[in-house]
Amino acid sequence: MKRTQQEPIVETESSSCGMMPKIMANRENERHRLAALYAAIEQAELQEIAVRPESLTDVARDVLRSEMSKRGMPPLPETSKPDAPKR
Repeated sequence: MKRTQQEPIVETESSSCGMMPKIMANRENERHRLAALYAAIEQAELQEIAVRPESLTDVARDVLRSEMSKRGMPPLPETSKPDAPKR
């Protein structure tokens, strides 16, 4: 399956509340895109993706966890957040 690179999430748009980031809308779009992608791929490929969950974005990990759960696969291992930079 061919994958495409997403454009950066940095645009803003005007609203009645002034300048509002499009980040939330883009996250939902990304969530839907990934849900469709993960639903369409074979279980073996999902397992390959799950080997390195720390390489995924938070949204991708959430969607992957959900798809794996729907398929009755073992849960995705929890990832630890990187330590804050030391000063």
